[in-house]
Amino acid sequence: MREITYRGEGGTGLFAALCGRGPVVLLLHGGGPDHHSLLPMANRLADQFTVVVPDVRGYGRSMCRDPALHTWSRYADDVIALLDHLGKPEAVVGGTGLGGTIALRAALAFPSRVRAVVVISAEDIEDDEAKLAETALMDRFAERVRADGIEAAWGLFLPTCNR
Repeated sequence: MREITYRGEGGTGLFAALCGRGPVVLLLHGGGPDHHSLLPMANRLADQFTVVVPDVRGYGRSMCRDPALHTWSRYADDVIALLDHLGKPEAVVGGTGLGGTIALRAALAFPSRVRAVVVISAEDIEDDEAKLAETALMDRFAERVRADGIEAAWGLFLPTCNR
């Protein structure tokens, strides 16, 4: 397994590992783990493909602590930045959970660069504005928990909990 670093959207330093030879298959992990979760699959495909397993922005060795830089469009742009870094015009892109959604987003945003998509599972495909609204709601929830306790915080979701 060869390791590389590259620059993603906005100059963020990102990490990927790759193995094998042949057409490029880029596999994106789900939220929570990092590229290691896809190594067994990568190793099985490596005899026929160049398999690339990046750490998605904010996971593993792809550090990105700014929540404003975690958007679907940036994740999709990061896929293209990786292909550009590798000098590859296109790839089959697949993923699990978060990675499956990124694969779909990349294919929609860059149809000439994504040859095919393999989605093992996907997360809710919301737009970036909806994702920001969800993050703001969770921030309000956390603030209410700190200020008024857990029961008061649930009032944001269950109006009958307001006292």
